Amino acid sequence: MIVAPILFLVIGYSLLYVIGQPVIQLVSSSVELFMLSEPPKFETQVAATTTNTQTNQTTSSSSTEKQKTTTTKKVSQYPKSGELYGTVSIPDLGVEEPLYYGDSREILRLGAGQYMGSVYPGEVGTTLIGAHNNTTFNHMLVGEPGTKITLDTTYGTFTYEVEKREIKNYQDPAILDQLNQKERKQLILYTCYPIYSIGMTQDRIFVTAKMIASSTN
Repeated sequence: MIVAPILFLVIGYSLLYVIGQPVIQLVSSSVELFMLSEPPKFETQVAATTTNTQTNQTTSSSSTEKQKTTTTKKVSQYPKSGELYGTVSIPDLGVEEPLYYGDSREILRLGAGQYMGSVYPGEVGTTLIGAHNNTTFNHMLVGEPGTKITLDTTYGTFTYEVEKREIKNYQDPAILDQLNQKERKQLILYTCYPIYSIGMTQDRIFVTAKMIASSTN
């Protein structure tokens, strides 16, 4: 008869444990969380992540803006169409003309004009500049190899040395080949020939020079 009360007691405790287990686990978890030395800092971690992201974005934006500014500054130094951006001078021959970007009729009434299909002075390739023969460009008829030419521009000064002077038709393919070369920095100056002719002619005096010195602003 002793077995029945014991069995009843075991069954009772078992039921009590099964029913009370969720409550016990909840209380245990609460105690463990309370006893932590450092509670979880979810807000701090999110804030730190956000701050780092914003910092990285700011740094990236700042770097991008700086790059844009540098690029813009570099490009903005180059001339625009019709802009006066320097002078062409050959001291030994008395040549001195204002230099414009473009070679329209209006520009050539003002001085020397750079053909816009040619490279900027100082770049690899050929810079092609012309002026009417009623300007000081007519002095180029007596120019000799070794004569120095200076292009003083808004972004730098470039010195060239004359290699040859030749008279050619303005459509001569050899001049076009020189205009398209990408091996060295060179300059071609030209004006109408004969020097004292009036109006447009078929021939031109072409003076080809290689760059020997440069300095940029």
